[in-house]
Amino acid sequence: MGKLRSHRYRVTDFHAYPVSEPGTWAAEYTVAGTTDDARLLRGKLERIPSVIEVHSR
Repeated sequence: MGKLRSHRYRVTDFHAYPVSEPGTWAAEYTVAGTTDDARLLRGKLERIPSVIEVHSR
């Protein structure tokens, strides 16, 4: 979430929920922006060591 706030992305929705492995959570964000914004954000998220997967629609 800090990465999104620091770059002032427009987060329109957020959900976090536990997954099957203990102590592991999934976070789902909806971010409004351009295709370029999405590509840049994806690259930034993928560089965070604790991020395993990034999905976009």
